[in-house]
Amino acid sequence: MRTLLDSLDCGLLWLNAQGLIQHCNAWILERSTLSHAPLGLSLSQAFGEEQLDPHLLRAVAEALRSGRPARLSHAFHPTPLPLLPRRGDRGQRLQQAVDVLACSYEGQPGCMVQVRDLTETLRREQLLKQQARQLALDLGQLQLAQDELTRNATRLRELTRLAPVALFETDLQGHLLYCNDRFLSLWGMPAAPALGRHWTALLPQSAAQALAPAFGQLGQGQSKVQLDACVSDALGPERWLQLEASELRNADGHPFGCLASLVDVTDLYRRAQHLEHRAHHDALTGLPNRERLMQRLEQALSAARNLGHRVSLVFIDLDGFKFINDTHGHAAGDALLQAVAQRMRRSLRAEDVVARLAGDEFALILSDALTAEQVLTVMGKVVQAIEEPVHFGGQVLRVGGSWGVAHFPEDAHDPAGLLVAADQKMYRHKNSRKADGNVPTGFGEL
Repeated sequence: MRTLLDSLDCGLLWLNAQGLIQHCNAWILERSTLSHAPLGLSLSQAFGEEQLDPHLLRAVAEALRSGRPARLSHAFHPTPLPLLPRRGDRGQRLQQAVDVLACSYEGQPGCMVQVRDLTETLRREQLLKQQARQLALDLGQLQLAQDELTRNATRLRELTRLAPVALFETDLQGHLLYCNDRFLSLWGMPAAPALGRHWTALLPQSAAQALAPAFGQLGQGQSKVQLDACVSDALGPERWLQLEASELRNADGHPFGCLASLVDVTDLYRRAQHLEHRAHHDALTGLPNRERLMQRLEQALSAARNLGHRVSLVFIDLDGFKFINDTHGHAAGDALLQAVAQRMRRSLRAEDVVARLAGDEFALILSDALTAEQVLTVMGKVVQAIEEPVHFGGQVLRVGGSWGVAHFPEDAHDPAGLLVAADQKMYRHKNSRKADGNVPTGFGEL
């Protein structure tokens, strides 16, 4: 029996009716500071009363007196007996669960004290609790992350829906994976097309031809491209579209697709063209202004230098314009300037330039190496156009034109020099006629 008791993986103490220890197995001895079995001693004598939990002593007394069993919960009484681990740290008592049972042994009444080591069980339980708490935290974080992903997906869906630009996504081969409503409305599509088709297959031919080359630049040293293209189709007037496309890359840096936006910038282009026209054209006549004239003259001179050609610049001053302006008012003068400007423009070739410098002063650029005779022929048509009467408010308005011509490269080699030379020739002849008291309409100097 003793061998059997010693082989148990728990502690056993048998106390007789007087509360004296009659049996103590090896488990108890190995985990206590006792040098030998405390037979014939009470629990207090064997272990020291100050080392025992008082609840254990009361439970033993109650079991011997009334036969009532008791169990000391380790949650409230973790170390009823002064027992230590067999190995390792022996500075801390074992966590124990103790059962006190009233029973008889060999016909003698007594009680059995059973002790189980809960240290490892509690350690594992604590570890499981910690793991459970960590798992709960991780699950909570995962739920928060999933909620945030849901919110982000909703936010992204609404942003793409409300975005004032057309958005679409493709794979590396250009097959459409996603597009927003703005993309559909840009091309007049009532509903989303079948995904998986090449995105250019959904566009008018002119738009596809204009926009597709930008995608070819992706993956060839460029991860982002921008292109402004003019597109037109039978459904409406031409439009300017701005395309921006960027590669989409995964975590390891390899591209897997493309995200692109399309913006209709037609109004911006038209406003820019309008502003550019206003900056370089006369507001009253619509002709190029002095700044634009100098730019065009520089271009003509550059071409003439390369080809060895001649360029002629004509300076024109209207005769009698001040009288009309002072007599009939500025409205009449403005109407006359507009009519003269249109007539001069119609009398010249498409490649020639007519510009208004200021007031009643105009200038012409005649290219293509015209001879002196050809210049006279052209100016005859121009002066005839200037001298045609203009009807305004029941009045017939007439003016003439004095002009002078400077030639590149004979008279000057730059735009400013040519303009000064032509101006001087015009005024020299006008002043000579005034000195004679005769300023006929339409004369000039070659």
